[in-house]
Amino acid sequence: MGETEDDRLLRAACGLASLPEETVASFEARLHQDPSDLDARAQLIGHHTHVVRSAATGFVSDAKRAQRESASRRLEEHATWCIEHCPTRSFHVFAGTSLDRDAGARLAAAWDKAIDASRGEPRVIENAVHFHRVHDARRAVELTEQSRARHPDDARWPRILAELAVPPTASFLGKADPEALRKQKALWSDALRLETDPSQRRTLLQRKAATALELEEHEEAEALAAQCREESREEPQPLRGLRARTCRGIEGEAALKRGDVEAAKRHLEASLDDADPQDKRPLFAPMRLAHALYERGETDVVLRFLERCVALGPQNRDQLFGWRACVAEGKPCSFGLTEVALSRARKTSPAPEPPAEEREPGDNLMRVAAMASLRGLTDEEISKWRDRLAQAPDDLEARATLMGGLGRKNEREAVEHRLWLIRNRPDHPLSGMPAYYPSSRDAIERAWSEAIEAHPNDARVLGNAAQSCGPVGAGRERAIGLYRRARAIDATNPKWPDRLSFLGQLEVQSPRRFAAQRGQTAPMKPEERAALVEARALLEEAFAKSDPASPERHWRLTRLASLAFDLDELETARRHALELEAHAPHDSCDHANALHVGHQLLGRLALRAGDVADAERRLLASVAEIPERTALRWIGPSWDLANDLLAADRTDAVLEFLRVVESFWNRPAAEEIPGWRAAIAEGRRPFLATRIP
Repeated sequence: MGETEDDRLLRAACGLASLPEETVASFEARLHQDPSDLDARAQLIGHHTHVVRSAATGFVSDAKRAQRESASRRLEEHATWCIEHCPTRSFHVFAGTSLDRDAGARLAAAWDKAIDASRGEPRVIENAVHFHRVHDARRAVELTEQSRARHPDDARWPRILAELAVPPTASFLGKADPEALRKQKALWSDALRLETDPSQRRTLLQRKAATALELEEHEEAEALAAQCREESREEPQPLRGLRARTCRGIEGEAALKRGDVEAAKRHLEASLDDADPQDKRPLFAPMRLAHALYERGETDVVLRFLERCVALGPQNRDQLFGWRACVAEGKPCSFGLTEVALSRARKTSPAPEPPAEEREPGDNLMRVAAMASLRGLTDEEISKWRDRLAQAPDDLEARATLMGGLGRKNEREAVEHRLWLIRNRPDHPLSGMPAYYPSSRDAIERAWSEAIEAHPNDARVLGNAAQSCGPVGAGRERAIGLYRRARAIDATNPKWPDRLSFLGQLEVQSPRRFAAQRGQTAPMKPEERAALVEARALLEEAFAKSDPASPERHWRLTRLASLAFDLDELETARRHALELEAHAPHDSCDHANALHVGHQLLGRLALRAGDVADAERRLLASVAEIPERTALRWIGPSWDLANDLLAADRTDAVLEFLRVVESFWNRPAAEEIPGWRAAIAEGRRPFLATRIP
């Protein structure tokens, strides 16, 4: 089936890139002459969407902020016009997903009017549902159920309800509620009974098979997947190959659950038979099945499977190579599966018991919440902590444990604990821990607004509210304003200039690092340099106000050294790095981190000065002393000096550095290292950067 007009318009409107100014002007002129020119409108929606997204994540100068506000207004105008004039067309339904809450509310009202004006036209409601899936999932369900009641023979409504029944993250992480899965499976069945389009039917068969597998209904899952695969033989590539790999994975997992290991192995090996060798996009293969067989000791078949994956030459070849190396060496391997990576992270995370002394009030309870979130809670532990909290509602340790441990298991209850803290203890750092609860964002923001109104002169409340805002987009702007208010009230506290400095530093350095990872390096712009100079001045203020014996003073010195290097103030960077080496804290964790940062910075300075040998020595010295309890075993090392040496073609030292890091770093992200080693051996220069977990 060829590309439809809506497909083409949707591709233009999805916001993958911005347009040159003259092209934007040309499309605006076309719209002025003919407002119904949907091609021009889709192109402009895509352009403004990209501008809004880029401005929310990159460095936000005054000019860029004005550009973002202008693009947001234009994007809302285009989205509103489309809702009013062509609500049955689907290319524009995601135009509002990059806009703020107020704009989203206005677009939601526009969709309600469009539904009324169309007298419940199914295409209009379907598009409104897709919009609400991002902004208001409850409204999406409500609209879909109403439409299903009015149009009981339309397959789209049970299909959409099935998609809404289980949150994507819950299914992705293997945390879906069995009752929700049973409801989803019944809805897939209803949609299948009504669907007449062959391609849609195959998709529904595949999804029902996946749900049956999650419910451990193995024979049905296997039969449905086999039926889908058989019916897909006439489909074109690459869809035929993708569907075959997915179905083979379901069949293999079901066979394995039944105890038929040989059948599972056959499905894994056959899953690549229909792969398109011309398709070089990232390869999506049945890695859950590969992981399950590897865990059973079936190394040979998994190794052959991964070798075939690598031979296809997809974009994620280096990642596949890393998994192949882990399997060949008998090491643990996540196969890129988030639930496996999280499980390994929980098993290899530091012990949850906090240290006896807190660096700042509330630190211990924040560690308790963080560790509970990472490790998860058993049903018995949940029951114990709930009983304890019922006896004493102000038991913050119990509340911290439940808030962290229930985050993925029961979001509603986790949010209730967070709201209790904001309403009853907004002064406690636990209330300001960042969290991602999209469906409860409005309730959390309202609770903070009420807390700030009740405690307008309490710097702790203002600081916790700022901490909960997050470091990017509109949240970042709110955080800066709150931190400034806290700084004015609590002028001697180093925390407030420190956090303002961090936000400024992050705003410049994060997008530059991401660009470098894509091979897009550029000189620092004057406004970026000015922002880093301002961040350094704030950090120097925090450093001067710090207690000389405080570990935070050491971490601030670490950041001052990095800022000086980024600003090309090399002598200042050298002085700070030498001070880090000479005055590292006695605590083993902080001592190792200080030496690591010091060696890395001094090595980069040596390379700048042309002393390659000293740079290589410093690279290896930075990982020579790694105690058991140190952040380096958790988050991994700094990669800056290794990347600099790779750029200078000094591969031997980098390969040895990777070997040492692989020996102590027990996180799933270390699986990328074999792929890097292979790329370097082939003469390529990968950008070394890792993802957590």
